Amino acid sequence: MTSFKTLYDALSGIDEEHEPFKYSGRGMYGKQCVAVKVDSDAQLWELAVALTEVEVFPGDPKTDSFGLGIVAYWPSIEWDASAVEQEEEEEEE
Repeated sequence: MTSFKTLYDALSGIDEEHEPFKYSGRGMYGKQCVAVKVDSDAQLWELAVALTEVEVFPGDPKTDSFGLGIVAYWPSIEWDASAVEQEEEEEEE
């Protein structure tokens, strides 16, 4: 299974447009996971290809559509706030 840090770093490294964020999807009852926003199914496919190219295989994402784009999220990969904070601190140094 892909770890939070592996997926977060891969998504962060692809491009600034696909910055990962925490998300609680349908039926998750407040549990937060890794998510990314894309504009279309084609862009979601391109993201999947980019993840494969860096050998990150998080599995098929679930998706929610809000009319202005698609949120792709991985409920099995829980959001790790402490890892994000550590990453931000390292960037500041």
